[in-house]
Amino acid sequence: MKIAPRDIDTFLRSPPPGLVLALFYGQDNGLISERAKSLCAALVPDINDPFAVTDISGDDIASDKAFLYDSAATIPAMGQRRLVRVTQASDQIAEAVKTVIENPPEQAVIVISAPDINTKSKLVKMLDSAKTGATIGCYPDQHRQIAQLARDIFSQHHIKTDNDAMTWITTHLGGDRLISRSEIEKLAIMAGENGHITLAMVTEALGDSASVAASQVISSAA
Repeated sequence: MKIAPRDIDTFLRSPPPGLVLALFYGQDNGLISERAKSLCAALVPDINDPFAVTDISGDDIASDKAFLYDSAATIPAMGQRRLVRVTQASDQIAEAVKTVIENPPEQAVIVISAPDINTKSKLVKMLDSAKTGATIGCYPDQHRQIAQLARDIFSQHHIKTDNDAMTWITTHLGGDRLISRSEIEKLAIMAGENGHITLAMVTEALGDSASVAASQVISSAA
């Protein structure tokens, strides 16, 4: 099933009980990483627990088609849910994913991050139509999403922001969610609790780094 943008936050907080495969894909690597991490945190008590969580790469699966299923079918310790995190996936793992869809392992969820595929991908089409699967597109934030991200972070520290400072933030960030979050958190640290962010503070703190961030995003997309 395809998760609509308006339903993504709810899905990440409370994934459906029958979920077996979740695919995060699109152009924003940072957003893919952030959303995949949020879902994993909702699935298992400790995402760093080696007895419940297995990390593998798309290349691992491409070289051994049975590796994905075997990893998911491994019985977790103490009756926990097994979480398998797959990074840098591509359509090369489509056959392995099909095997999981046809014979889903018990007590296991596979979370796949695939930054280099789009809606035409075999993986996306396969999981769009799978009852036990979910696809979540991750694309660069628009001004509204960046503004909301900044407001959320600043409100946690009771920080006030001038309108022109917020405008600068929303027009210069957004290519990669993790970079945007890092830059906004940098401003929050500079302002401090109950602080006040001005345009001068923003341009001084983020002027060069925002340009570098934009260049990194352009380079990764090339």
